[in-house]
Amino acid sequence: MASSALISPEALHARIKKDRLRTALQAPISAPMYCVLYLKEKRECRSPWFARREHAQAALDLMQAKYGKGKAIVYVD
Repeated sequence: MASSALISPEALHARIKKDRLRTALQAPISAPMYCVLYLKEKRECRSPWFARREHAQAALDLMQAKYGKGKAIVYVD
């Protein structure tokens, strides 16, 4: 029975490469969703969920123009 100290560097490299390929090919669980959180009259509000980052960015620009630059952020789930 061989221990891990006796594994050749080539075999170890091949095993690491195989592990990286296996994990790299896994599909994500779900696509990220985006939401804009903003403060309105000292209360936290949120926009509807967006599937595209561009739509969330457009909503963020609108909320920052309306309520202030530091009062709106994009939340990614």
